[in-house]
Amino acid sequence: MHRAAGRAGRTAVLASGGALLALAALLWVVLGEGGRRGAAAPPPGGAGGVSRPAAAARGAHWGVGLEQLRHAVPRAPADSPAADPAAEVERALLLADRGIATDADALEAERLLAAALRARPELAAHMARALGLLRDRRLAFRLALLLGRHLTDPEVRAALLEALERGQGHAREVAAYAVYGLRGDTEVAAALGRGFVDAAAGEAVREAHAFALGASMPDLPAELRQAVRAEARAVAAGRRGAGPALRAEAVGLLDPHGEDRAQLWELLRTAPEREVALAAARMLLTRGGAAEAEVLQALSRFAAGGEDATARALRALIEERRRRLEPPPSGREGAGP
Repeated sequence: MHRAAGRAGRTAVLASGGALLALAALLWVVLGEGGRRGAAAPPPGGAGGVSRPAAAARGAHWGVGLEQLRHAVPRAPADSPAADPAAEVERALLLADRGIATDADALEAERLLAAALRARPELAAHMARALGLLRDRRLAFRLALLLGRHLTDPEVRAALLEALERGQGHAREVAAYAVYGLRGDTEVAAALGRGFVDAAAGEAVREAHAFALGASMPDLPAELRQAVRAEARAVAAGRRGAGPALRAEAVGLLDPHGEDRAQLWELLRTAPEREVALAAARMLLTRGGAAEAEVLQALSRFAAGGEDATARALRALIEERRRRLEPPPSGREGAGP
């Protein structure tokens, strides 16, 4: 899933109307809709790379390996002993992985990988199979986004499906972002569902799987869908000791039209974590047909006193709605008889 693409896809379900659209847009930005931590940016976390001095000590012209990837991998027939594209891809990726020290490095790596894939799309499957070897989460995340554009390649899909189920390192988490937006694929949806309900998986994995699964719930087998919803209710309610990010993603798996509607309203009105309340607001507003006025009223508790961007945006939306509901001035104030 490219998370930016995910934001664009989900925005299509928004209702029209100035304040309503603005509120929905706010929820998308705050939740990273998105979903959890920023649609256009990689999720935060440890870099897993080496420091700049250490990279320099290794002779870190690592970008050369990626730049040459387009040309270095042999195009010989598969049965030729000279053809070993998997080894070349792995070598280039591991070289980049060792050299990344900053976010700028990760962005440059993404640019070079994208260029390599444009020139040699057949390398995507080898990159997908090497995803679990990467230690730097930023590089793994950005590579996963690029691989999400190659899901029609059955080898890429198979490698990402394997990563979703049994991926090592960051692979199980970031593979979920690669498949965000994939519809009608029951195997992928089931892998995401199992990842979310896997109590042994880390919260980052469960958050990512919940995020990618949100709009693919209809693709789940009935029994697994029930298990996912049951776990989502427990996580969202705080009964699993999960952090607010995972709780917010669990909210996105609830049914705003059915038995979960009451829980969504309860979370919106009472959840102390703003991230969780905003997730409930998003579900009620964009999928549950809730009235804008009620949603804004419930969110107003996060607007007062706060000076961060979200609190200011909420105050602006509430004030805009108040002005819209005020009767227009008669124009006769101060006028003589």
